[in-house]
Amino acid sequence: MENLSGKSILCPKNEDSLKMNEQALAKFPGQNITYFNADSITSEEQQNNFQVDFINGITSSGIPHHLFNLKVGAVIMLLRNLNPSAELLWNTFVNSKTDVHCNGC
Repeated sequence: MENLSGKSILCPKNEDSLKMNEQALAKFPGQNITYFNADSITSEEQQNNFQVDFINGITSSGIPHHLFNLKVGAVIMLLRNLNPSAELLWNTFVNSKTDVHCNGC
């Protein structure tokens, strides 16, 4: 985990990359702030067809993990355009130096 700045790591499974991300984040001082994805089903007809625990456990490519841990000082690579007017664009690296919340995301 030492000297990984500027390097890429290829993982065969998303589970492996999630473990490595947690190990890297553990090296930062401070407390984790955990964010959760939206996991509600708006259609009453579909509520019995989907188990939320199962959906939250999926780690498929293209689907964000249910939990997102962040610490002040962590570097984040944006995978979507969040706010083009603030230059929060795809493939941009953001350093959460002072604040770890996102207004309007």
